[in-house]
Amino acid sequence: MFKMKMLVGLAVLMAIMIVTAVPASAEFKSAGLNANGPIKTFPAVTSFQSTQGGPTIECKATNAKGEKVAAGEWQIQVKTQKQQGKFFVQEPTLEGPHELLKITKWGVCTGPTGFPATVQCTLQVEIGGQNGNPASAVNGTGSVYQPGCTVKVGNTETNKCEVQVSPGANKELQGVTIENGAAANTVEITSNVATISSVVQGPLCTTLGLSSGQRVGHFKTNNQALVTEGQKLV
Repeated sequence: MFKMKMLVGLAVLMAIMIVTAVPASAEFKSAGLNANGPIKTFPAVTSFQSTQGGPTIECKATNAKGEKVAAGEWQIQVKTQKQQGKFFVQEPTLEGPHELLKITKWGVCTGPTGFPATVQCTLQVEIGGQNGNPASAVNGTGSVYQPGCTVKVGNTETNKCEVQVSPGANKELQGVTIENGAAANTVEITSNVATISSVVQGPLCTTLGLSSGQRVGHFKTNNQALVTEGQKLV
């Protein structure tokens, strides 16, 4: 009888330890009455490689005068998808597990050997841990959101290299960290995603060392956070 009670007691203790060791899944929550707000700070340099170890495309948040030129906003979203035309979208909300990063300007972007580059990209980050595991709520995932991302290197139609990053092939990728910032009502987001799938094409690509075709590369904020303002994790 004593042995049985001891075993039952140990089982209860283990259950309590397991429950308390797993934190509740976090969500983004607006600090005001809007589901969106500004991106306060961008990483000094954001880098993209279409292939691991290949040539890098970089975007700097400031220009040569030190003036901030990167710009964008965040929008909290529900998890449920809704069809809107040819795209599937998620509705805005004051509190939810997904967040859209609508970046209107990536800053000053350059490709390999200093060629000018333009970046058009909409991203989404998701709370809930790697692959939706609530045990690591701040270790989120990142996705490319509709209509996708396009990186163009070069300045003419006949002398350019284009990298297409589609939403369908880049969903909930591991390597994103999401946490409350040091300042009140700020959230810090960093990326070390190493599995970005893209398609590289164009006459300039070979010259730049960017081989054409389907490729897997990375998207990094180089250990610096993108900081949003007007929201927090709860």
